[in-house]
Amino acid sequence: TEHSSILTFTIISWTVEGLSAYFGAENVDDGATEITVRINSKEIANRAWIFNMKDMDRKRRIVIPNGAIESQGELVFRKGEQTPLEIQVRALVDSVGEKIYIYTEKAAA
Repeated sequence: TEHSSILTFTIISWTVEGLSAYFGAENVDDGATEITVRINSKEIANRAWIFNMKDMDRKRRIVIPNGAIESQGELVFRKGEQTPLEIQVRALVDSVGEKIYIYTEKAAA
């Protein structure tokens, strides 16, 4: 049976890592005094995605070994406001047939 796994998240920091995730690493240059982003029609390559987060007092890691950008949110620039980067990633099957791995730390006894 067909089954899709799509994760939606928002990058709120315009770092080289965040911009590379949104625009593709090949479109982001980390210069001495500024970061340059090129926006073009090139398809962004599939890659692994790793999310580290906390759920209450437990750590959680979500790993997508083979993910493709499904869609990107609209870029809206407003004076004095942060510009979030919304991404939807489609999890594709990896070499052993899995799409997503979720690792959750056990609760303290």
